[in-house]
Amino acid sequence: MPLIQYILTKEKKGVLNMKFFIFTVILGLISLVTSAMVEAFIYKAMFFMFSAFVCLPICFNYLMNVTMKTLKDTKKSEDISKLKDECKKTSKNKGVKQSKNETKIVNNEQYKSLVEFLKFSMQKKLLNRQDILKFKKEINSRLGEYKDNYYGFEFQNDLHEIYTKLKSSHLSSNDYEELLKSLESYVV
Repeated sequence: MPLIQYILTKEKKGVLNMKFFIFTVILGLISLVTSAMVEAFIYKAMFFMFSAFVCLPICFNYLMNVTMKTLKDTKKSEDISKLKDECKKTSKNKGVKQSKNETKIVNNEQYKSLVEFLKFSMQKKLLNRQDILKFKKEINSRLGEYKDNYYGFEFQNDLHEIYTKLKSSHLSSNDYEELLKSLESYVV
């Protein structure tokens, strides 16, 4: 059997594999036909056993190898196409403005301290609804005419609107400091 498996799994000699498969099928059919034509029972049994225990396993092994190779090639091509799609997405995003669903990263210390203080005060329930609305109104006043940039946005709630507008590039470090002071006044 190792010689048969070697012949069937040799990828460089695909033509040889196909010829070996066809030869085995023909040999099995001949032995089946011969077993039907012979009158002696012992010869019938011998030809039938040859076709059942030699030719059939070789044919099944060949078909299984061809199927597995096809499945592996299909999976590889799917993986390659997924990788190409991801590369295209990342190359398209380089140097392009972020879409609505992507998170903007702000590297401003005043922004970070404001957001941390806002998270802390919300977790400890130090702000009520009126304070949140006042703070939102103050952010809108700081944004001025740029608050119209957020006209088409669908915010989940007031805090979502606050966090989104705080990421605006039109807010300066001084704006963040003033917003932090006003937020602290609401908490105290």
